[in-house]
Amino acid sequence: MSVLTYDDAVKFFAQVFRGEHHIGGIVKKHHEYDHVFSVCTGNMMSTWDSDYLTRLVFHAHDCGYRVEIYNGGPRNIKIVIWKRDQSSKTFMEGHPNLREAVEAWEQNVRPFERKEVAP
Repeated sequence: MSVLTYDDAVKFFAQVFRGEHHIGGIVKKHHEYDHVFSVCTGNMMSTWDSDYLTRLVFHAHDCGYRVEIYNGGPRNIKIVIWKRDQSSKTFMEGHPNLREAVEAWEQNVRPFERKEVAP
């Protein structure tokens, strides 16, 4: 498995935020790790209008990147990413692709929440 590079991280965040100029912060190496990157951003994260949250999650699954979100200071969040091995099925090393994540959601979460909706 290859490791995440700085250029990969910038491309990832640019895709999420619809352009490098919209990232809203500087992409940096996260602490002492050469293959983990973060950005602090004040961008509003939501699931539909300003859908950066949905884009972040979907793109992470497409790329096989693990995402963590931290407090990034007043009115900011810190988004941390690193690459996982999508072919590995171990919990600590692997990462599901988008299809696998949706299937897991359907099997493990949604059956408990399903309700009949009138047409």
